[in-house]
Formats: sequence, C-alpha cells, structure tokens
Amino acid sequence: MDRELYYKVGYTYYSDSKNDSTKGWYCRKTSFADLVFQETSAHEIGHQLLFDFRGRNYTYSQKGTSGPTWIQQDPLPGTKYPPSPKEIDLMKYAEGNEPIDYYDRLVLSQEDSLGIGWLSKIKILSIYCVFYLLLSCNSKINNEVQRKTVECQYTTKI
Repeated sequence: MDRELYYKVGYTYYSDSKNDSTKGWYCRKTSFADLVFQETSAHEIGHQLLFDFRGRNYTYSQKGTSGPTWIQQDPLPGTKYPPSPKEIDLMKYAEGNEPIDYYDRLVLSQEDSLGIGWLSKIKILSIYCVFYLLLSCNSKINNEVQRKTVECQYTTKI
C-alpha cells in the first residue's frame, strides 16, 4: 500500500484528546512540525529499506517491537525507549511518551546504515553489469562493421 505523509502546522483538532483545557485543539509550531515530518518521512522510507534488506515480517513488526502484521501497529508490551543518552532507533516502536530529547537521540541504526550501503552496492553492480553488456555488444557491432569495411576495401582494390 502507498504511504501518505501530512505536514501539520498551526492548530489541529485531536478528537481523542483527554485535555479539558484545550478541548482537543493543539498548536504545532513550524519548528516542531519540521522535526515530526522529517522523522515520519525517514521512518516510512526506512520500511522499504528493511523490506529489501531483511524481508516483510521484519519491517512490518518494526524490527520486532510491534505486532507481526502491518495492521497491528502498537508497541509490544515491555518495549521501552532507552535511557538518555543512548540512541533511539528510528525504526523501532516503544511504549509510553517520547522522551524530551527524542529528536536529539533519534538515529538510523548502524545495521540499517550498513544495509543501505549493501543495497546500493547491489544496485551499482547491477547498473555496471548492464553498461558492461551494452558496451561489449556495441564493441562487437563496431568490430563487425570494421571487418565489413575492411573486406569491402579489399574487394574494391581487386
């Protein structure tokens, strides 16, 4: 399924809000909206990386921190954010509210970073192979054209 991302700035109404003073209305400043959008975009793009690198179950389960299908998107009981100053994995879910320094500690894990490199190497090698085949075919065609030209030159001299 396609993913849609929304950039919310200004006042937004949350019908499930329990806050009586705001009556469900919250103001999201541009600076915070930028952080949320960047994090959400990176997370959703990361799903394709995890899918290509480790498979469907791994990406749907948020690296084993949520239910086993794309329908179950709640964190598994007992999943917690690591204590500060440890890094927070962009692709994992955790129970509870995000820590105050969440966006400062959020990272693409080393394993996922290496996976990007590994996947890009495969794509680069694939492109290289295609170009090599094209060039070798082109070279064979050029050689045949040169042979015919040489043969024609010899036949015309005789």
